[in-house]
Amino acid sequence: GAAALGGGGVGPAEGAKGGAVSCGSLVKLVAAGRGVRLHSHEVAYGGGSGQQSVTGFPTPGDAGSFWRVTGAAGEPCDQGTPVSSGKRVRLQHSTTGRWLHSHLIAAPLSGRFHQEVSAYGGADQSNADDVWVVEGKAGGDWITGPTAGVHLKHEATGRYLTATGKEFGSPIQGHTEIVASTKPDTKWYANEGIYFPVRGSDGLD
Repeated sequence: GAAALGGGGVGPAEGAKGGAVSCGSLVKLVAAGRGVRLHSHEVAYGGGSGQQSVTGFPTPGDAGSFWRVTGAAGEPCDQGTPVSSGKRVRLQHSTTGRWLHSHLIAAPLSGRFHQEVSAYGGADQSNADDVWVVEGKAGGDWITGPTAGVHLKHEATGRYLTATGKEFGSPIQGHTEIVASTKPDTKWYANEGIYFPVRGSDGLD
C-alpha cells in the first residue's frame, strides 16, 4: 500500500539518473514515445477476461502507476539484487497487490490482433502468466531513465508489453490500451520510483 512509499527510509528518486532497477524497487514504467505510465486500478474490463484492467495513463502523480519488481514464483530475489537483461520478473501493482498478467484473450480495443493484459491474483495467488522477461542491452543491468528502456516479453506467450495509443471511453476516459503484441514495439523505462542500493556495491551515486 501507500505506506511502502516511505519504506526503509528511502525517499522516492524522481527520474533518478543512472540508478539501478533491482528486486524490491517500486517503479513507474513509462512507454517511450507514448508518454504514458503503466497503470492499474480497481476497474474490471467490461469484456474479455473481466479481470482488473491495465492501462496507459499520462498523469505522473497517480499512485496507481507504481509497480514493485519481484522475482518469478519460486525464484527468490532479494531486495537490491540487480535486474539484468534476460531476468524473469513479476510486476506487482502496489495499490491492489495484483500481478501484471497476460493470456490468450483478445485485447479490449485492438481485438484479436493483440492479446489482453490484466492485473490478476495476489500475494498468495500467482501463475506462469505473471512472468515477464526483461530484454535490454545484452548482459547489462536495467538502469533508470529514458535512454535505458527495455522490452518486457511475456514468457508464456512470447508477446511483448505494448502501448497502442488507442483511447478508452467512460468510465476510464483518458486511459489508453496496453496489450501484449507479437512485435517489440514499445520500450519501457523506469522513471519515478524508490530504488535501493545494489547488493554488493557501495550504493548508488
